[in-house]
Amino acid sequence: MLNGQIANLVTEFAAEQGRPSVLVGFADARDAFGSDEPAIPYKNALSMAVALNAGAVATVKEGPTREYYEEVMAAQQFVKQLERQAIEFLNRAGYMAARLTDVQLALAGEAKDASQEASFRDDIARAHRLVAAHAGLGWIGKNNLIITKHFGSAVMLGCVLTDAPVECSKEVFCSRCGRCVECILACPAGAINNAEWSGGVDAALVDEEACAAESCAQSVAQLGFEADICGACIWACPYTKSYLSRNGLRNT
Repeated sequence: MLNGQIANLVTEFAAEQGRPSVLVGFADARDAFGSDEPAIPYKNALSMAVALNAGAVATVKEGPTREYYEEVMAAQQFVKQLERQAIEFLNRAGYMAARLTDVQLALAGEAKDASQEASFRDDIARAHRLVAAHAGLGWIGKNNLIITKHFGSAVMLGCVLTDAPVECSKEVFCSRCGRCVECILACPAGAINNAEWSGGVDAALVDEEACAAESCAQSVAQLGFEADICGACIWACPYTKSYLSRNGLRNT
């Protein structure tokens, strides 16, 4: 019952805000991280995947665009709103809850330099992907991103940790990438290693330094400023292309 109440809250708020395409799942957070890490304050997690606007995603075939960049920024802010809505609901119901991002930052401490800050961001992103996979929202693809059946990789993830007694997903997707190499062919950095996720830590899938360097170079060339944003592998994923096609957009 609690699962349904939370899911309804999230989906109704998203619809009211003009972003009705959202997936919701629940996971045992400590299972997702592969241990009973005592530093993780709450055992359960609410994972949310908000679809990026299909029209914006369709523009990145030739590199990042202003429209795509602005959509990513907007989706990030919207996910924070969803997380706050869920936390407020759980608090009113008598449970503790916190954003996964805030917990990870508190555990890591403040970054002392740019390289540490980048490492913290990677750790936070990896944690969101692992929880989403364990919540049954999708699997971690060869491109090191969550792939959902509904929206491909064109999603922004959010996560709330809680002590609420939610029913957690029993299904963890195996990789469904198989022999597909579309993201590998599309990657301008050649950073994707053609390895399949096996259910644990996903660091070996992509050369993250090469990916970040090329993303920054692409953004400078296309947008006029440096941003860790590309979108090529997201656009190329067949599951993303199916999402675009359903929205009447060209997928080739």
